[in-house]
Amino acid sequence: MSYSKLFLKQDRETPFLNGHPWVFSGAIGKKEGALHDGDPAALYTRDGHFIAWGLYNSQSQICLRLFSFREENPLTEAFFADKVRSAIALRRSLNLLKTDTACRLVNSEGDGLSGLTVDHYAGILCVQLTSFALAERKEVFLTALTEAVAPKAIYLRTERGIRELEGLTLQDGLLSGEADREMVRIEENGLLFDVHFKVGQKTGFFLDQRDNRCHVRNLSAGKKCLDLCCYTGGFALNMAKGGALSVLGIDSSEKAVENAAGHAELNGLAKTVTFQCEDAGKALEHCSEKKETFDMIVLDPPRFAQSGGGIRSALKGYARLNGLALQVLKPGGLLITCSCSGRISRDDFRSMLAYTAAESGRSIRMLEQRGAAPDHPINVACPESDYLKCVVCYVE
Repeated sequence: MSYSKLFLKQDRETPFLNGHPWVFSGAIGKKEGALHDGDPAALYTRDGHFIAWGLYNSQSQICLRLFSFREENPLTEAFFADKVRSAIALRRSLNLLKTDTACRLVNSEGDGLSGLTVDHYAGILCVQLTSFALAERKEVFLTALTEAVAPKAIYLRTERGIRELEGLTLQDGLLSGEADREMVRIEENGLLFDVHFKVGQKTGFFLDQRDNRCHVRNLSAGKKCLDLCCYTGGFALNMAKGGALSVLGIDSSEKAVENAAGHAELNGLAKTVTFQCEDAGKALEHCSEKKETFDMIVLDPPRFAQSGGGIRSALKGYARLNGLALQVLKPGGLLITCSCSGRISRDDFRSMLAYTAAESGRSIRMLEQRGAAPDHPINVACPESDYLKCVVCYVE
């Protein structure tokens, strides 16, 4: 079988020789062969040295996603099925694939499958396809997933914005099996959560913070705690479970707050934790006006930087929220502050904290730099896949 070829411009090959999977259209100097969206193609240096096999999409800024860096391993159906099986085998080796629990089975770039994410919720698989070319091959992935884990159902979730950028025509819906309810109950570190996998944010739950939620539990005993952007109560319930004196959870979504309160009742923690619907920034301003302070604050806002061009404004947003949080954190308190923006580096985030501390007249000592749970592996050649920053700070 003959494949089309893409040749890079001069001196553009280094990231791809190191294994970065995203080739933007501006890096391509020449094309050979008839290329159609979704087709496999070979990537070469300007001088004609093979680099990798990828899938082409003219509608995306990432015109070529790379999957195989060995010339003898072109992108066959068997290649992609093996990638899925390898990803699932890793989770089994970590003892994460249990009946009533949840984990990420496939983590896009981190598992060498850029554009495919699969979350496992007690037998229900939620699939996100953010690549046109992989969506064209979805039956290969469905077969591999079914053979590997025998799920009750496989449900497709799409992400608004990315869907349009990639030229995807997929719609949310059931791909296989039966899923007559919109939620499934999972257990995470001894706590029960109802995951609304059809309508919740992302695929219904933020699995990447699992280990960080458990860690926060171990820090919360005897403390008055605040959980900002709490969603369905993951951090708040763990703080209550860990022996917090009181926990207040804040989220701007009425539905999320309703679900969080339900989780508090479900886990017998309603006497310790309360939730209210409010913008995080406004809630902090109100606390400051009332001179209400906390021993520990968790700040886990949604992604601010959607692209490289939004980094500066995103850092301003993080600085504002963290600055407001410092105003209501007691001396000797703990600030657990997070960013899920892959475009913002750990150095950028740390610099933002240093600036915010200086502006606030507070002293911050960083105790830990944490990231996503191990079922969210990082592609060392793709720094954007190291997206989650969770920084534990001691504040004086």
